[in-house]
Amino acid sequence: INKVRLNEKPDGIWMMIHGYVFDIVNLLEHHPGGAECLLDCAGVDATRVFDDVGHSDIAWEMLENCCVG
Repeated sequence: INKVRLNEKPDGIWMMIHGYVFDIVNLLEHHPGGAECLLDCAGVDATRVFDDVGHSDIAWEMLENCCVG
């Protein structure tokens, strides 16, 4: 998680969901909930927040393209 925290910069914004790390910078302008909710979870394990919202399979498909590890 420390490496995830270190990568909060404009060319890459990382978050962790279910043990996977995602660079979500390309999702900022497309996220239905707005960029702010993504930025609030930048650099942290966002699993609980992601699950609480109840994201669809489409959300997982979008994340697959952003997986960095």
